[in-house]
Order: sequence, then structure tokens, then C-alpha cells
Amino acid sequence: PEDPAVTGYRVLRRRAQVDDAFVSLGEVATSTPMYVDTRDVAAGTQYIYRVVAVYDGVSGADARVSVVIPLLGPRDLVAEATSESVTLRWSAPEGGGVTGYRVLRRRAQVDDAFVSLAELVATSTPMYVDTRDVAAGAQYIYRVVAMYDGVSGADTRVSVVIPLLGPRDLVAEATSESVTLRWVAPEGGTVTGYRVLRRRAQVDDAFVSLAELVATSTPMYVDTRDVAAGAQYIYRVVAVYDGIDGGDARVAVVIPLLGPRDLVAEAASDSVMLQWSAPEGRAATGYRVLRRRAQEDGAFVRLAELVATSTPMYVDTRDVAAGANYVYRVVAVYDGIDGGDARVAITTPSALAASVVPGVRRRRA
Repeated sequence: PEDPAVTGYRVLRRRAQVDDAFVSLGEVATSTPMYVDTRDVAAGTQYIYRVVAVYDGVSGADARVSVVIPLLGPRDLVAEATSESVTLRWSAPEGGGVTGYRVLRRRAQVDDAFVSLAELVATSTPMYVDTRDVAAGAQYIYRVVAMYDGVSGADTRVSVVIPLLGPRDLVAEATSESVTLRWVAPEGGTVTGYRVLRRRAQVDDAFVSLAELVATSTPMYVDTRDVAAGAQYIYRVVAVYDGIDGGDARVAVVIPLLGPRDLVAEAASDSVMLQWSAPEGRAATGYRVLRRRAQEDGAFVRLAELVATSTPMYVDTRDVAAGANYVYRVVAVYDGIDGGDARVAITTPSALAASVVPGVRRRRA
């Protein structure tokens, strides 16, 4: 007050419509004309405060003010969206006394008012799953209101965008020169096209666009752009909704390393000569030759670890038996990595036949 004789203040409080008399909270010095009340303050309660001017121990006039302690809202509200639902989770407000929760929703930039989804979610399950006409690509704002014996307390709000889905069942089929991608349209929403991108695994940092808008009528794409045998590619197919990118699907594929061509075998009673042509595309750095005895041996045995590319042939003299059936494999090797193979089966002539027929030749393209 405008009176220099004031020596302090007394602060008192009572609950409106509950307490008959004021209770003293404490004395305050004139140097600090303020007071913070933390004594059993109850959410939702209305208090009336009195601040009395004191003159050398004598009470003067007072001033009064009324205030309602707010009912708190939920804490830590989060939303997790799929294309068909939104899951809300929260924590109970501090202080207790909550008897349930109301959940409301409105569509951002579309709805003017919130619509009630649930009138009273139990306190034992502070979560709610919204599946009511959730639209892909839409933005929703949710309100979760704490209820105190039928009285609405404060609320907490969260905004979430429903994802636009990507293609389903993306598969890739690779040859040595191309990759064919096929997929199925996403569920929900109206896709207007697809974007196709590619990067080379462990080589490219970013994806490169191959096609900006593949028509929805043909959910497939054939990539023939500098496809390298032996390379691993990662493909992304993005669903586009009226110019807006939705979700994507990804698939990895390795371009096969080809095997030798035109493998043929010529047999004598004690040897077999193999000849072949180099594979098309990437140059092999050598060839491995293996053999097994047909109908007897279970696994192939290595005959030569690395036949030079300058001499695409091999003569097998390792315990070749007259009249035996053999299967040969010639594997193209690319810098230590096995590529494709070619196989040929041949029967060596018996000793008697060899004396009449100089050689037996079998060819398999």
C-alpha cells in the first residue's frame, strides 16, 4: 500500500465453499511482496487468498483474490500412424484423481471442430487405437482430455500424418544385361504413377532416377541402363500420389556372372579334352575345371584351379578310365569370384573301341 509504515504482510487461504475460516500460510517481508503457495494445492480446487498489511505487529487492511487450480492433462502424448490406423499413447497427469480420458479428432485444414472418438477411456489403459475412416495422406490432430469425476480437465494435443503407402510385393529378375522389376499397387489411396530409382551397392552413395513416372496400368519396369555383370544393385520404386511421393519398396539383386559358352568334350580311352568359348559381357580372369563320375560320385572334384583365359581348353588325364561316364563343369572366375558354369557329359570309349575309333566327341552348347 502507499504507506511507508508497513512492516510486512501475512498470507492466508481458504477453499471456496469448503473452509469456513482462513488459514495462515506465512509472513512475508516488505522487500519481497510475493508468495508462492505449495501447501497441499489440489487440482480443480478453488482457493480464496488474503494478503494482510502488517504495521508493527498490528493487522491492517487486506486484499483478496480467487483462483481455480487447473485440472492437469495427460503427459507425453505420442501418435504412431500406419496407413489404416493411429495408435495414441500417453501418461497419466501428475497429482492423480483422473477417472478416465476423452479422445477427440479433427482433420487439419478440413474440419472446423473436433469429433469425439471415445467418451471415457479407462485409466488402466492409457492408449487408444483410431481406425475410424483413417485416410492415407491425411493430417489429423488428436486431443486427449483428462476427466475428473465427469469434469473435463486440461488436454494434450498431437498432430500426425497418415503415410501414403508404397508398392507391394516388389520382385527383381536379373539376367546378365537387364533387371525386370514387378510390383503390386499399394492398398488404399489413389496412386497416379511410380518413380523408379537405382544405386550400386557399396559404390553409389545416392539413388539415380531411372524413370520419373511409370504408368499405373503397367506396374513393371525393365532396366537396361549400363547393367554390369556381377554388380549388386538396389532398386527403389516410389508410389506417387498427384505429384506427392508416398512410400517406397526396395529390392536388391545381383547381376549374374556368365559361364563359358559352347563347351565340348572329346574323349579317348585314357583322356578327355575340353574346349569352350569365353562368356559374353564382362571378361573372365580364368576358369576352374571340375569332374565327377556319373552315377557314382556325389560331388565334383577339382581338376584345375585356374585355367588361363588365353587357352580356353583343358586335357584331363587324371585316372581316366576306359568306358566310364563323366560329367565336367567349367566355371568362369572373375577376380577370384565364381561366375556361371557350363557342363558336359561324356563316356570314354572302351579299350577295344579306342583301337577302332580314334575319339568320341560330345558337344553341348
